[in-house]
Amino acid sequence: MIEKFKTKISQKSIIIYLIIVASLVIATAGFFFYRYEENIIRQEKYGELKAIADLKAKQIEDWIIDKKKDVNLVIKSPFF
Repeated sequence: MIEKFKTKISQKSIIIYLIIVASLVIATAGFFFYRYEENIIRQEKYGELKAIADLKAKQIEDWIIDKKKDVNLVIKSPFF
């Protein structure tokens, strides 16, 4: 009877240990997967922001060139 009880306890403890180990493995895998996805999303967003910043810089440059042309036109005007 005692041996039956001990085997049931040992079987239950083995199952509990396996569940704990499996939970830790799943949690660790989930953590690393989350970090991997986070890095991918961060790189995509950095790329998008860089593209927007480059576009805006080009727009400002074009605006400055356009305003310089307007100033030159006014300066060369005979009425000025």
